[in-house]
Amino acid sequence: MSLASLPSELLLAVLSPVRFSSWPSDENLRKDLINWRLVCKRWNTILEHDVVVNTCELKHLVKIAPEKQILREMSKISLGDLPGSWICDGYGLNDLACDAAEAGYDRVMDNLRACGVDLLRDSRGRRDDQILMGAVAGGNVAALRLVLDCGVNLHRNTIADILARAATKNREAVVHFILDNYSADVDIWMLKNAIYRATYDSESVDIMRRFLDECEKRMPGVNHGGALQLHVAMRRGNADMVQLFFDKGADIKTAEKAMGTMINAKPLIHIAVASGDARIVGLLLDRGVAPDTVDGVRNNTPLMEAARGGHSEIVSRLLLDPRVDPLGQNIYRETPLDLAAGNGHESVVQLLLLETAAGKEKAVIESALLEAAKTYCSAAHIMGVVRLLHAAAVQISKIEEPTVREIICYAAGRGNNDVVRFFIDNHGVNAQTCEKALHAARKKGHDEIVQLLLEKYPDTDMAPRLRVW
Repeated sequence: MSLASLPSELLLAVLSPVRFSSWPSDENLRKDLINWRLVCKRWNTILEHDVVVNTCELKHLVKIAPEKQILREMSKISLGDLPGSWICDGYGLNDLACDAAEAGYDRVMDNLRACGVDLLRDSRGRRDDQILMGAVAGGNVAALRLVLDCGVNLHRNTIADILARAATKNREAVVHFILDNYSADVDIWMLKNAIYRATYDSESVDIMRRFLDECEKRMPGVNHGGALQLHVAMRRGNADMVQLFFDKGADIKTAEKAMGTMINAKPLIHIAVASGDARIVGLLLDRGVAPDTVDGVRNNTPLMEAARGGHSEIVSRLLLDPRVDPLGQNIYRETPLDLAAGNGHESVVQLLLLETAAGKEKAVIESALLEAAKTYCSAAHIMGVVRLLHAAAVQISKIEEPTVREIICYAAGRGNNDVVRFFIDNHGVNAQTCEKALHAARKKGHDEIVQLLLEKYPDTDMAPRLRVW
């Protein structure tokens, strides 16, 4: 079927954008013609009619329509009549082959190769690995084989780039293909470079295991994981990767010594806690790492870091060890309960109150209440913590007036309306507390709290001045 046998409106939609002299004058029609969805629809209609698509028409369709759609549809047709030198506004058949390689359309690449497209050179005839790297990035081994079958001689730098790119993109099939077929050309330094790239960018444990196994073959008896890899895996929260490094002989003391020269370097257990993964913390504790190790900055313990981060599962794991002190303080005299309350972590607060001695120490609970009142967290975020701590404190004994005053004043200064209202409703306040809270709220511009206090205590001495203000 030819273009001449198509309906006139479809013929216009296909030909007009290509033959620039026949562009329609109507602006709306011009916009319709360059609309991606309309062009894709016309493209599908052409394929359904088995229309012979010439080079000029294909230029326009590739330029306008989404590339993935074009590649998908091109895999269904023969491109034997297309010249290998075809270029359209900088987008030529070589670029099309690169997109096809990355998208996994090896049939499109096969068609382009049959047309005479050199998969190893760019449109100007220069050596180019763009299509090769496109196949690597897409993880398409069939497309990679197709490019390699063109007679490319992989030199060391290219193989190193392939391994690094495949590791970065988590392309396990490509890594195995290269190491299975080009193992003799891969040396230890290429593998070390690939391991370094995989450390920061890859989530694939299988790729890392293959790299480490290959390193072991070339240099046995050496730990190829390294301190850096262990630290990065912990920071990224990749427990399977951490387990792999330990299985391959990573040593905790060596890793801490290697990273200890860094400024403000944290112990491994603190890095594991910060990742939020209880499995990583468990791996370290099972290997004898002390659960009460303090950092060199604030003297925070792992329990404090876990409480501050809201990692309830890690808190539970740490509390199983008798060496962990739930009432310990850092250089700022903050306890784990203070840090959990100040950051609004209700589940951790509840856990510490129920499972530790902190739930029986009224001074510790009141300190945590003050931290909760100081926070700038939203009311919905902090009120659950306040209610838990208040109930625990009241169960021990009545909260004294100075403590109530301090909590209300802090909450008023931070704009925590619900905290102020909660303590007024449950404890009431005297004139002195009201005036201090009004002053704190007015100073920070929290008008809602000012109005709340004036409604509750209209006879305060500050009321006339605040109403004028």
